[in-house]
Amino acid sequence: MNENSQLITQGDVALSYRTLLGEVRNDNYSQIRLINEHYLLDEGHVKRVVDVVIRSNVAELTVFHWRVPLHSNRSKLSGIRVDQNHGIKSYRVVEEKDSLKRIDIALSNLKKGETLNIKFEYYVTYSCNTRAKGVFVKEFLYPFAYKPVTDTKALELRLHIPRNANFRIDSNLPANESLIVDKNRIIIATEEKFSTGDISGILHVEHRTQAYAPFISLFIGILFTCIVSVIQYKAFFGTVYYALLPVLSLAAILLAKKLFSE
Repeated sequence: MNENSQLITQGDVALSYRTLLGEVRNDNYSQIRLINEHYLLDEGHVKRVVDVVIRSNVAELTVFHWRVPLHSNRSKLSGIRVDQNHGIKSYRVVEEKDSLKRIDIALSNLKKGETLNIKFEYYVTYSCNTRAKGVFVKEFLYPFAYKPVTDTKALELRLHIPRNANFRIDSNLPANESLIVDKNRIIIATEEKFSTGDISGILHVEHRTQAYAPFISLFIGILFTCIVSVIQYKAFFGTVYYALLPVLSLAAILLAKKLFSE
């Protein structure tokens, strides 16, 4: 677990991405449509799924580049899988620097003006800052960004969060950007932003840990057993315990609220 009590800001994320990626441009191809999905997993890991349609701007395009910044010393790039089709030959991972990897996908000589749909996925371990808030609540701080190193016509960032989680986003998005919330998925869609600059932000997510449900089941079971015991032995205990039941139940609820949240 990557426990980190030091809060990062949207400005920190933007600076980090600009520092890692530099001012490199690639005009050999344009990205007609880019869908970049981010799945937040346990322990601060992230799975990313990329679906991109590119168009060649050169006579013969032989490689597609995708760079992966690593923001922590513990972060690793792993689990790469590239969907094979007639236009894709192979892939390899290049280390540009310790904190920046590059996935090179070899193409079968894409002619100028031709398009190709490329789909691939990978994992980045310990990509989120995490911290405990109460006994059974964990907070994820996930920095996300996109820097236009090539011409990008349309982009969707899809941020998948744990079910029933609370979240908020701090970003440099203007107020009129599309922000769609669908169950446990947040979609940021735009067609204009990347002609002038990059996008960056932090996704704050609070959700209950895996131990929450079993503990609640056990807690309710014990409470129910106590109530049944009082009812069964009413004659022995006396009716005073009936008056205490609402008090005990309220005390249990308040205690649970104190334990399970900040």
